[in-house]
Amino acid sequence: MKLHPWIAASGCAAWIAAASGSAVEQPLPASAGTITHAQIVSKYSDAGSRFVVLDGVNIHYKDEGKGPAVLLVHGSIGDLADWDGWLAQLRERYRVIRLDLPSFGLSGGIPSDNYSIDRHLTLVDSLMDHLGEPRFAIVGTSYGGLVAFRYAGTRTDRVSALILMNSAGIELGGRRGRGDRPRDPNPVFAPRIVTREETTRLLTDLINDPSVVTPALVQRKNDFANVADRDRESFLGVRMYERGDPLRVLSHVRAPALVLWGGNSKGLSRETAQAFVDGLRNSPTVQKIVYEGGGHLLHRERPEATARDAFAFLNAHLAPGGLAGIPFWSMSAGFWQSDNTYLDGAMNYNERAYNSIVELALEGRQLRETEYKFYAPGKLATALGRGQAKAGEGVEVVTTTLAELIDSSGTVRVTRVVPQQGSAAVMTISVLGRDTAVRTVPDPAGGADQYRMFITLPARDKRHIANFGLVSGASDAQGAPGDLRGFSLFRGTRFAPAEFERRRAELRQRNAVRAIVEAGPAGEAVVRRLD
Repeated sequence: MKLHPWIAASGCAAWIAAASGSAVEQPLPASAGTITHAQIVSKYSDAGSRFVVLDGVNIHYKDEGKGPAVLLVHGSIGDLADWDGWLAQLRERYRVIRLDLPSFGLSGGIPSDNYSIDRHLTLVDSLMDHLGEPRFAIVGTSYGGLVAFRYAGTRTDRVSALILMNSAGIELGGRRGRGDRPRDPNPVFAPRIVTREETTRLLTDLINDPSVVTPALVQRKNDFANVADRDRESFLGVRMYERGDPLRVLSHVRAPALVLWGGNSKGLSRETAQAFVDGLRNSPTVQKIVYEGGGHLLHRERPEATARDAFAFLNAHLAPGGLAGIPFWSMSAGFWQSDNTYLDGAMNYNERAYNSIVELALEGRQLRETEYKFYAPGKLATALGRGQAKAGEGVEVVTTTLAELIDSSGTVRVTRVVPQQGSAAVMTISVLGRDTAVRTVPDPAGGADQYRMFITLPARDKRHIANFGLVSGASDAQGAPGDLRGFSLFRGTRFAPAEFERRRAELRQRNAVRAIVEAGPAGEAVVRRLD
């Protein structure tokens, strides 16, 4: 990200290092700004402008459209009007919320002079709480991308989707280098007026299409730069700008993610885009789109194309037709390891206790569940091994279930299970609430039992399933209809996708697995030995 003297208002406290090396708080010289906040609001506010004081900060925002909420965060030379080209597309289906970050656009400054990333995150919390949106998608460009992914990585329960466009925060390779640039340990604030020529040069550097750099745009940005106190606030911002450990933060993101990139950005290389994709390794899905010849301010330069791609991504993951827009499913996505216990109808422990790994993946209206069950040596393992698992050997069974969303409450209907199960009865999973669902499953052995699996998410990293096997009225098995045939409890813990192979190897070793039961070419069960 290019840090221009007046565009990097990420803020810091007014501390100046003394010659002795100690930090001494000193007042800064007066601002050179010539435009008052009242004058800038009078000139550029319109009927859609809204203002609210949050934590002492006067925030300017706009709130348009209806549907799942999407928050747009501008970059380091930006203001909320930069997103105007996205509005016609997005507000057809979404509640689009835009804000001016503190000391940008029509928003005021932060009285405490704390322009840190964390301060911006708390202001996002306050704004979305004020608007009554506990969960939303967040979109960020340039410096706003750093705000967006830091928010998504630290407030995972609030973010339904993440879009990053030419995001700051990694600065890998190419034009600017990955590491933080050396800084003057004793900077001196120099009040200054930003000229139209300087603003024009900066915009031309950030926008590759010269026709977009209009006199009106130059005037707007130049006016915002010369609001009283913004030169001082920008100085503080540069001093407090910190990337932290971006890859660690990105690894905590659990929402679907889209990375949009300008193929000819003068500030960021293509390698940076791929670094974001790689860093988002625990997101259920990550897409990347590179716009050939595109510059840094893509939403200004190519609003139609970027809005179209963002709209398609949000439709797949947020709209009522998408599973990721349903809290239960968005929280369920990912990898889980379970220790499972089985009891018979008399509540006696049974050898069918096993370990399992489950991967739940969401793609639009489609769900894919892959379950790896690890059975220790015993009668059941020998039977599942179909003559290829010997006494003293364990068995791994791999089952893939495909399902599709069938109603707005989140109910999914299973469309296929491989290896093929004995019963062709319809299986469904009905969402009962934000953290609870029930799955109705026919007996996989082809009998008349019916299984009721109650799935709960007591915490972000916990997933429990209580599975009741009930005798059906058409059964010739012992017991009256509705009697409990068996009960199993799955206690699951979430883990990162990168850990899958290691955990699978550990469970194979723990259960002495020597044979794997999996789907063959036609979906039939086949046995493959490991030796």
